[in-house]
Amino acid sequence: MPTPNTAHWTRLFLTSIILTATGCRIQTTGDDPGGDTWLPHNGGTVCNGADASPVPGNDVWVSPGGSDTNAGNSADAPFATLARALCSAAPGQTVHVGSGTYTESVLLSEYGDPSRPITISGAVGSDGTLPVLDGERNLTVGIAILGEDEEHPSYNFVVENIEFINYTDIGLLAAIANDVTFRNCRAHDNGFHSIDPDSRGEGYGIAAVDVNTLLVDGVESYANGPEPALQQQGILGTGLDIFGCRDVIVRNAHLHDGIGGGLLLEDCVNALAENNEIANNFLDGTDGYWDGGAWVDGGSDITIRNNTFRGNHGPGLVVSDEGVQRPTGYVVQDNTFTENLWGIYIWNFGACPWPDASVVQASGNTYTDNSRGDHRCAEWECGLNQPCD
Repeated sequence: MPTPNTAHWTRLFLTSIILTATGCRIQTTGDDPGGDTWLPHNGGTVCNGADASPVPGNDVWVSPGGSDTNAGNSADAPFATLARALCSAAPGQTVHVGSGTYTESVLLSEYGDPSRPITISGAVGSDGTLPVLDGERNLTVGIAILGEDEEHPSYNFVVENIEFINYTDIGLLAAIANDVTFRNCRAHDNGFHSIDPDSRGEGYGIAAVDVNTLLVDGVESYANGPEPALQQQGILGTGLDIFGCRDVIVRNAHLHDGIGGGLLLEDCVNALAENNEIANNFLDGTDGYWDGGAWVDGGSDITIRNNTFRGNHGPGLVVSDEGVQRPTGYVVQDNTFTENLWGIYIWNFGACPWPDASVVQASGNTYTDNSRGDHRCAEWECGLNQPCD
C-alpha cells in the first residue's frame, strides 16, 4: 500500500532560549527545537520582519572575510555572516553573498513586501562554483522563508546561485509565502534525518509548502534523502518537494540520485513542470510502496511536459489520487521515459490504464527500455473508492 510522502507542517509551541541581538532572535541548539517560529529547528537565527534594521542603499554585502561590525552596504565593508546580512535586508534590496562557506541556518519570519523583492544572490565563480551554506550535519535548514499563517505570509523573495549541503531536514525552504523564486541553486546531501516529529524522518533538498506563485528554475538537487537506517524502514525523501502551492513553474531542473523522489507536486493548483531531467533516483520504499521520479497527486490543472525520466529505480512518473479528491486537468505530454523500472504508475482513479480524459490527457510520450513495463496501474490501490492516507 502506498504511504503518503508529504511534508507535514505543524505549529509547535516549545520552550526555547531566545536571545535578542541586532533585530534577530537567536535559537540555540537544545532539546526543544522551535524558537519564535513554528518550524522545528536547531541552531537557527530567526529574522523577524518587524524587527529588521535595514542598512541604507540598495545592496547588502556579506563575505566570510568580512565582519559583522562592518556597515555591510558595500563590497569593501561586507558583513561576515549571512544571518547579519539577511536580518539587515529590506524589500527592494539585493543581498550579495560572496564566495566561500557559511556554517549557518537562517529563518526569515513574516518578512518582505508584496511590491518589492528581496534578492539573495550568490557570486558565481569562473568555474561555476557557488557560495556554500553548510549545515555540518547538525543544523536543520539552510534558508527558510516562513509566514506565520495565511494572513501573515512572507513575501517576494528571489534566492539564486547558492549551494546547500548537510542540513538534517531541508536545504532551502519556503512555506506560507507569496511570490518566491528559486533559481540556479544546488542542494545535495540534505534531509538525512529530519527532526520534525511529523515527518517520520523524511527530508528534502528543496521544499515549498503553501506558496502562491512559485518559480523554480535551473536548480540541481541530488543525493538528498534519509540515512540508511531510516531508508530500511521504507522512509524516502524528495529532491524538490512542492506541496499545496498555487501557480507553480518548475523548469530546467536536474533532480537525480536521491533516496526517494526527484519531484513531488501534491495538492497543487495550476502547476507546470517542463524541460526537467529526473534521473537515477532510488524509489523503492518496500512493502509495495513505490515513490516516483516525479509524483503528481491531488490538486488540479497540472502539466508534466517535455521532461526526461531516466534510469529511476521505480516508476519514472507516478500519477495518483491518493485521497480520492477527484482531481482534474492533468496533462502528461511529450515526455521521455527510458530505462526506469516502469514508465508511469497510475493508481486510485478507478480506471486503467488511464482515467477519463477530463482527469488525465496523455499524448506524445516516448517509452524505451523500461524493464518492468511502460505502464503500471491499480484501479483502487486501497479498496473501492478508498483513500490511501
